[in-house]
Amino acid sequence: MTNVSIPGSPDSNTELAFPFPSLGGEDLQAYNTLVSTLYRCLHDNTGFQPFFDAFKHHFKALQGGILGLSSNPQRMVYGWTFGYPEGFEEWYINSDLPERDEALTRYRQLPPRQFDSFLRGDTSRTILDILGPESRAWAEQVGMGDSAGMLVTQENGNSVVFMANRHKEFGPYTDNELLQMNLLAPHIENAVALHLKLYETRSDNENLATALNHVKNRSLSSMHWAMLRRQTTRPMRLWKTAGACPLMIPGDCRAPTAR
Repeated sequence: MTNVSIPGSPDSNTELAFPFPSLGGEDLQAYNTLVSTLYRCLHDNTGFQPFFDAFKHHFKALQGGILGLSSNPQRMVYGWTFGYPEGFEEWYINSDLPERDEALTRYRQLPPRQFDSFLRGDTSRTILDILGPESRAWAEQVGMGDSAGMLVTQENGNSVVFMANRHKEFGPYTDNELLQMNLLAPHIENAVALHLKLYETRSDNENLATALNHVKNRSLSSMHWAMLRRQTTRPMRLWKTAGACPLMIPGDCRAPTAR
């Protein structure tokens, strides 16, 4: 642990000091890679997949994702996932399973930006000892050994949750791994917020472009009809002036000779 000193206390001769978690060696290198990969996802059309790949490799995660949830009832409304079969997101969105998902319910109740796991490093029991019958049957089927997650953000009753399940082969998440996840937590929150903001901006720009294109097309159409009106009304005025045009064909009549 490293002590971080903050100058500027009321007494100029004293400093505030408190413990701050630190990483070293391979853990620090892996953390830096995860953070840089996470922010690069903002420029990637595959969403958070590059970050999921790095997270999955470093923490030996089986499956998980970032899920946007509604409340009353608890349903998934959008999300990015990894480790699930193709088509899982659409199937999960259209089901009522999120309402009965013990992990999602647990992580929604956490303070924001704070990772927690079911076993908390306890190797004397398994996640099957904690889960209810329905979740236990599914966890046993996929060989789940532990699950970790956090509440990314919560607003107006709606939540965004990050979760990562782990296969029993690798045991429960350790305290050190949860420490690393908690150091990542504010970056995950920031990246998700930025991604959603970019999505909204992109959607607004697309809507604006569509509206402008519609107005442009209407303007071009109006200009086209105005030109046609000018082309057809001018000869008709000449014909009225001449008073002797047998065929209504523009340009077929000549103005009368002045007398």
